Amino acid sequence: MNTNIQAKQWTSTPIRILLPNGLAVSQREFLFAGLENFVNLDNRLEDFVKFGAQWPSFFPARIGALEGGRITIDEERGDVSIKYRWAPEAHSLVLAYRWLLRRIWHHNSRGQNYLGVLMGIDHAYLNGVEDGELGNGTVRNLFSEGWRKLKIAFPEAQQQGLPSVFPSWPSGAFFYTPLNDFQKALYLLFRESWRAKICHECQRCFIAQKPAQGYCSPRCSGAAKKRRNLDWWRREGAAQRQASSAKVKRTHPRGSSTRSAKRN
Repeated sequence: MNTNIQAKQWTSTPIRILLPNGLAVSQREFLFAGLENFVNLDNRLEDFVKFGAQWPSFFPARIGALEGGRITIDEERGDVSIKYRWAPEAHSLVLAYRWLLRRIWHHNSRGQNYLGVLMGIDHAYLNGVEDGELGNGTVRNLFSEGWRKLKIAFPEAQQQGLPSVFPSWPSGAFFYTPLNDFQKALYLLFRESWRAKICHECQRCFIAQKPAQGYCSPRCSGAAKKRRNLDWWRREGAAQRQASSAKVKRTHPRGSSTRSAKRN
């Protein structure tokens, strides 16, 4: 077989997610809402804590404790130990994930090269930054600094497993195994990347319902429409008022009514 044809077939092979068949609308909305709130997370620590309380399953990494040579996690929570989940010391690490997600959301070509980091499948990179490896890039330094701050408070903290992509012979597809809701939501957005939009009015990141949607809310679309109407009125309305005034002057020349009254 021609190698070019083989390459073409390989690159078009679908990658599916290991989730229940046909996500319920409510679950899909939940995942998108959580991811939208994550990408718009403010830098302030109080906002970080508030987000963690509202969206606990969106901690972007799975962290356990290295004890006796084995990594353990909180079985009750499943995806990350409650000890590290949204701890103030994890603030910088979460902001590193948010910073990178924003770059991808803005369709930054360099940021998109790090999609595997956010999805957890770039194992070499993630293991490197966990060990504190610094490089010349902003992304690596942000992630390394985030891990450094977390390990100062919790030296035993370690990544507890990473998602994987593996081939399935019966289905002829690759499968991605997310470990938390952040990764699930990001994968859904990855499959429909057109949904990642920036509001034309407030510049907020949002997930669009339709390809043509340009505003994050009726409030923003209403404000933009009101401004467009006002701009039109200032631009076109002034000309129309001037033309109307000139027409009145031609129809009723100045002083014509006075002269008519005197003749009568």
